[in-house]
Amino acid sequence: MLLYFRKIKRERKLTGFELKMFIITQVGYILFGIYFI
Repeated sequence: MLLYFRKIKRERKLTGFELKMFIITQVGYILFGIYFI
């Protein structure tokens, strides 16, 4: 996910929607990880 994000960032500017989706997925992974530890 992070590599994908970096690739997009290099190619062009992120739109607000893409940035929001990235943040939501990152927070989701963190919460998911905490829940199962």
